[in-house]
Parts: sequence; C-alpha cells; structure tokens
Amino acid sequence: MTDHTLQKQMIQTGATLAGISVALGALGAHLLKDLIDEQAMDTFQTALRYQFYHAFAILMVGTMFRKLNPKYSRMIFQFFIYGIIVFSGSLYILALRKVLFGQFAESVLFIGGLTPIGGVLFILGWGVLAYKGYKFSDGSGSSEHFHRHRSSSSKAREEEYQKAI
Repeated sequence: MTDHTLQKQMIQTGATLAGISVALGALGAHLLKDLIDEQAMDTFQTALRYQFYHAFAILMVGTMFRKLNPKYSRMIFQFFIYGIIVFSGSLYILALRKVLFGQFAESVLFIGGLTPIGGVLFILGWGVLAYKGYKFSDGSGSSEHFHRHRSSSSKAREEEYQKAI
C-alpha cells in the first residue's frame, strides 16, 4: 500500500467512523432510551464517546500524514481501529445485551473483560504517536537531508561571522 493510499484510507475510515458515531448517537437518543436502562445508556454513551474521539484521532493522523512517520502512522491507525472494535464494540454489546440476547443477556457479560484490552490499544496508539509519530524532515522525506542542509547553513553562518570579525 502506498503512503497516499494509506492516507486516503485513514481519512475515509475516520470520516466513516465519525458518521457512524453520529448515527449511533441519534439511535441512542431516540430509540434506545425506551429500550435500555440508565446504566446501559451510560455504557452506550461511553462506547460512543470513545469511538468519536478515536475517529477524530484517525482523521487527524490521516490529515497530518505528511508530517508523520508512515510506518508508525500505520501502527497508530491499526491501534485506534482495533481499539474502537474491542473497546467500543464490547461496551455496545454490554449496553445492548438485554435487547440483543433477551433471556441469555447474562451469558455475554464476559465481553466486559475485553474492554480494558481495547483501552490498552488506545493507549498504545497515543503512545506511538507521542514517541515515534513525528517525522523530523525538511519536506523531502529525508531527515538526513535536513541535517546536512542545517550543517551547511551553520557553516555558512560561521564563515560570515569570521569575516565580520
């Protein structure tokens, strides 16, 4: 996959997930309020909130792609996607378990054990972004070129300084 394709995929995925968040929010506000209790609605809202946050984070990473390290951008993208699936997905199932599974609702409570794994995936994504995400470059994609250019500029300034003395 080319960098351009990955960037496009990130922006499309982030936008799609944000749109799904809006649709699920409307569903929750209008339909679910009569079907699930307050605690389940809080769980649903938490899933929705984290999905929205990370949809925006994916959009941010996709939009800033040229300034980020492509290898680590892909990793961040994957951590956020899997985090949404595991964290928000498990909470959606827990919130809707009585509606989806009826008398068997209690049998899916084990899904709650997956939620912290999704949280760890989110943390890993943010950690990679904080530690390795930024690509220090002059725009040519080569940080070595930047350092060479910077060194030659420093030499030129030093020569000008020596002439002035």
